[in-house]
Amino acid sequence: MTKLVALLGQGSSTVDLVGTTSSAGTEQGRLSLSRDRAEAVETVLRELGLPQARISSKGVGDTWPSRRPDRGPDGELLPGPAAQNRSVVVRISCG
Repeated sequence: MTKLVALLGQGSSTVDLVGTTSSAGTEQGRLSLSRDRAEAVETVLRELGLPQARISSKGVGDTWPSRRPDRGPDGELLPGPAAQNRSVVVRISCG
């Protein structure tokens, strides 16, 4: 992340952090966990010197466009795809 902060520190770009989850758990739990993920990355970026005003974060749970189906035909959670759905997407906007 230090390379990201160094790159962003050279301009006025902004960062949008989108926390995501697998489909495990309740909807409220997934939203909360995804927010926590995005906020954890936001905290690290701030600690590394990126100004708060240039960072936004949100959690979207398991509803986002690039999501991989993580349930099998019987409804069981598929570990590989579920792990790939647990992430923080970093979107950089040039300013």
